[in-house]
Amino acid sequence: EGDAVAESLSKLQSLDDFYRQKDEHENDDRYGINSASSVAFARTGSAVLGRTPSLSSMQSLNRPNSVQGSARVTSLAVSAQYARVAARSLREARTLDTGEELACKVTVLRSLSPWSGGVNLENSIEKAYKDLIANARHYIRIENQFFVSGTAGKRVQNGIAEALVERISRAIRNRENFRVVVILPLLPSFPGSPLENAAMRLILHWQYATICRGSDSIYARIKPLTDHPEKYISFYGLRTWGQLPEGLCTEQVYVHGKLMIVDDRSFICGSANINDRSMLGSNDSEVAVLVEDCEETVNSLMFGRKWRAGKIAHAMRVRLDMTHLGLETSEIDEVLDPCSEAMLERMEETAQNNTLLYRDMFRCIPDDNVRDWNDLRSWHEGALVNEMPPEEVQEQLRSDSQGYLVQFPLQFLEEVALQVNWNEKEALLKPEVFL
Repeated sequence: EGDAVAESLSKLQSLDDFYRQKDEHENDDRYGINSASSVAFARTGSAVLGRTPSLSSMQSLNRPNSVQGSARVTSLAVSAQYARVAARSLREARTLDTGEELACKVTVLRSLSPWSGGVNLENSIEKAYKDLIANARHYIRIENQFFVSGTAGKRVQNGIAEALVERISRAIRNRENFRVVVILPLLPSFPGSPLENAAMRLILHWQYATICRGSDSIYARIKPLTDHPEKYISFYGLRTWGQLPEGLCTEQVYVHGKLMIVDDRSFICGSANINDRSMLGSNDSEVAVLVEDCEETVNSLMFGRKWRAGKIAHAMRVRLDMTHLGLETSEIDEVLDPCSEAMLERMEETAQNNTLLYRDMFRCIPDDNVRDWNDLRSWHEGALVNEMPPEEVQEQLRSDSQGYLVQFPLQFLEEVALQVNWNEKEALLKPEVFL
């Protein structure tokens, strides 16, 4: 193991030396970014080339924190099965599917602290999120593994959801066209169901408290201003089906990305979840890139009006929408405007149809019809996959399902307390572990 680690460090140092630029750059102090230390990089949807330091899926060792400069970013690669972005090293970046490199402004952001990185506390990822949300003109797209933020209550400190509430409230008061789309995992990635898994219940509790349950939730804060908060912010999940040796089955497509696209002009992508652990800087160490698509633009639409979109951010959002909705290349015009009535209706119709189909065929959870523990225990009864011939089920799934988008079940287990019982091992942990 020692030899393997030494070899890996040697390769990383060689890459670092190879891509180090001779130019000196000024640090970006907009988000309180420190000037030293190494960073850890998890997964990303873009490959950065040029003056901004960034190593995909690697650790950058002793790299000067030249965090801002002009750079070139390749478009993302999307697999045939699902929009899973291929994280690649800088050497491989030129081999992405289009091979196109586009100039833009890139800033490296971090969550880092004295204990995790030997530097003063830095939460530039959270600051950048809040800054982009506050200055968004018309549209925000979020895809994240978690969604636990300050509207869940005083215990949660990060301000992402509060920034969303403030921006949406301003849009309502000023009668502005504004739309937020959030795509999350349908359930946290823990074994079993909420009935027997306390960790899953805790995450669900804090996420629902952030979104729609309690007086401080996003929906509760917006409802005094509009009867239809879902017109301004809506939540979705992803689901698919397949054939296993045991038979037909369904499973959520687990959203593991950490992405926010704003106005089809800029995006943040990196390793940071929307929760305190990732955003505050004092807990987990994270890294992300803020890409401001200001140099190369394309003609597009926003709420039916002409809009100059950034070429990279626009392409990223279009590809994700086409994959989630199951569209062919010939149907690309349907997703060029993320806020058109036709696009919003397509998303709602696809999500609703897929949700109803999976409900009838598999009786899968989570589901809005499952409100309490008794519902959960009996929910799987009556699934058509157990009553119809397998070939008929498969044919119906093939013909009636489209893409992966489903409704996020905001009423799932709303009549029970999703807290930890005193006799469960999770009760011994501080709540901050799950925030």
